[in-house]
Amino acid sequence: MNSQLVAADLAMYDDELGKACAVNTSNLLEELAQVQYVFSDKTGTLTENKMVFQRCAVAYPCEPTAVPQFPVRYCVSQELCQPYFDHGAECGPQGKKETEQVFPDLTKTTGPQKEALQEFLLALAICNTMECDTKEVTNPDGTKEIQTTYTAESPDEEALVKGAAAQGVILRDSTTTTMTVEMPDKTSKTFTTLMTTPFDSTRKRMGRVVQINRGGSNVIRLYCKGAEMMVDPYLMSWPGRTGQEDSTLPHNPNDRRNAIMDAITDYARVGLRTLMITYRDLSAEEFQEIDRQYKEALGCPMEEKARRMKEEIIPSLEKELVLLGCSAIEDKLQDNVADTIASLLEGNVKVWMLTGDKQETAINIGYSTALINSTMRVLTVNIEDKTPLLEQMAPDNVRKLLKRLLFIHGRYCYLRIANLIQYSLYKNMTVMLPMFYFAAFSGYSGQSFLDGMLLTFFNIIYTCTPIVCYALFEQDLSPTVLAKNPRLYRQFQKGDTFDAKSFVGWMMSALWHSVVVYYGTIFLCRDDVLDSQGKQIGLWAQGMVALTLIIIIVTLKLAMETSYWTWINHLNVWGTLGIYFLFLPFYSIYLTWEAPDAYYCAQIIASSSAVWLGLLALPVIALLPDYTHKCYKRFWEPLPWMLFQEREILERAKFAKLRGGLSESTPIASEDMELGGGQESTPLLGPSRDKDDTPPPSPLPPLHRPPRPLALRFRRLMPARSPQGFRVLCKCGVCCCCCCCVLCVCVPPVCCWVGCRFRGGVVC
Repeated sequence: MNSQLVAADLAMYDDELGKACAVNTSNLLEELAQVQYVFSDKTGTLTENKMVFQRCAVAYPCEPTAVPQFPVRYCVSQELCQPYFDHGAECGPQGKKETEQVFPDLTKTTGPQKEALQEFLLALAICNTMECDTKEVTNPDGTKEIQTTYTAESPDEEALVKGAAAQGVILRDSTTTTMTVEMPDKTSKTFTTLMTTPFDSTRKRMGRVVQINRGGSNVIRLYCKGAEMMVDPYLMSWPGRTGQEDSTLPHNPNDRRNAIMDAITDYARVGLRTLMITYRDLSAEEFQEIDRQYKEALGCPMEEKARRMKEEIIPSLEKELVLLGCSAIEDKLQDNVADTIASLLEGNVKVWMLTGDKQETAINIGYSTALINSTMRVLTVNIEDKTPLLEQMAPDNVRKLLKRLLFIHGRYCYLRIANLIQYSLYKNMTVMLPMFYFAAFSGYSGQSFLDGMLLTFFNIIYTCTPIVCYALFEQDLSPTVLAKNPRLYRQFQKGDTFDAKSFVGWMMSALWHSVVVYYGTIFLCRDDVLDSQGKQIGLWAQGMVALTLIIIIVTLKLAMETSYWTWINHLNVWGTLGIYFLFLPFYSIYLTWEAPDAYYCAQIIASSSAVWLGLLALPVIALLPDYTHKCYKRFWEPLPWMLFQEREILERAKFAKLRGGLSESTPIASEDMELGGGQESTPLLGPSRDKDDTPPPSPLPPLHRPPRPLALRFRRLMPARSPQGFRVLCKCGVCCCCCCCVLCVCVPPVCCWVGCRFRGGVVC
């Protein structure tokens, strides 16, 4: 049922996908409150995995023997154009300030710039494994248009192909043997695919060998793209590449490569994904030898094929590459990523991000997502492996739901399940221990102390539905407070509420309650206690009194543990007690055929004033230690969540006073209710004296009715602690006189109330 509540949460609904949250493993919901580490990759988890081609740097002329000019940086729109520093040799050590250019219209561009830019875009359109579907469509105005849809293995490839298409170089058809590209002048070029070296996690690059007719001759060309660190070592060996200048040349050809690397670094610093784009022309004889080795490798076993590809074929193919430029793709962050990660860190959750991007890109994403800040010492770990270290850790769009899933649903489920288990053991111990005591009292004769049919109804009717409702609807704090105070998440990370200490506390309560029930019943039904006809109360009547006390005590115990009361809780908690008292006389008259001695027992005990007094007094005696412990914890050693509970109640009371009385469903979790922050803290007890004559802020949406702990009924009468931890005491002086008395712990409300009324003081 809790999984259904998670799925029904409208705040967990994704409008973009049109889907609600789906819980595939319902038995792990309570574990969400104990998460200490979150491992996340970047793409598709922190980001939307929607790649958009935004920028590039193109080197021209593109011939390796030409005198290189410094690359031009392009972007897709004027709004994106940013200034940058060109660090070429002729620009001096400080560089020259330049500005990115918008992609020019290739139909109006001439010269080396057009040739270089067109060759760069052609590499983007060809070097991929895309599948195309081209068809002619009719527009609403009657004109016809050719549209091409793409199916890609990765969103990066699709972004590059669409980016080239936006500039007029459109991939129209792609098969295993040919590729057709429409050029900016609307002419088509057909390329014959000769070989493809696919991308893998070790090489981090891919290549495609194609053949095209240029000037009447067939040209065999390899287009290769990949991560700059995996492509740069295979670039053509320019003079000066190793730092040695060639004095016979009027320029340093290595400057072009350095300028492209500067562009890659600049793009990475703003969080863009970069690829280096290259090409290489092969002679017919050279390619025939490589092709022969490739076809031989295809007939080898898998391991041998992989070895030959890695050691023989690819090294002889992907070498002496000519640099065309680099591309930059944006992968936008998902909504609320920075807020979610900041909240996770505040909630003592360690967040690890794994990415295959350039180190500068990873650091920039870390700052953008609030994973790191300027006060931290950044430590990066570079991992190289032959296999992918980590696939996508979480599905798309899960990041924006993670905060609510952990901090709210995880907390609620843990609290409900923990108390459900412990309460179930507690109530069964409470009902079983009196029979154990009676066994010793009766000499282990096997005589039952409790009526069998009523005992059967104990677990399936009288104490079943109240705890089920608790396990479905309990909320110790409102969702608004939990979302704004991530540090509250630390409460359950180490198993609080469901540890050995908590379990022993529940069992000690069961032991004490069973002792009070059994010996209290023996005292009430002793020999000198008579019914209205002057007869002694028999064994079956005693058992009925004991079971009645047990049902009252365990029900009130659950009521003390309940913070969030709905009409369903009220109906089940008080309704089951009412049903029991209505069913008892009916049962003792008409349903005692299996236990004739129980006939008319309900009427007998109802006629005894001693029994009625015991039904009122014994539950108080049984629950007094529980109530005292709660009072002590809440008013002398309060935990953060207790302070927030009282803060919610005071906010609701303040709103009701200022607005002339509001309904109980009025939300009271104000925006400033944060642990250790926000506006000036309001004392937990006593009337608020700050700005009572000013209107309160507008109420938030009614997400949660404020909890009303039983121990807070005398919250204006009892000493407590303010949110800052300072003790707030009554000034009447009576409490000081009672501090040495044990009763001061048990009944401080009465003590303080009498003192304040007698002295005419006001509880502060």
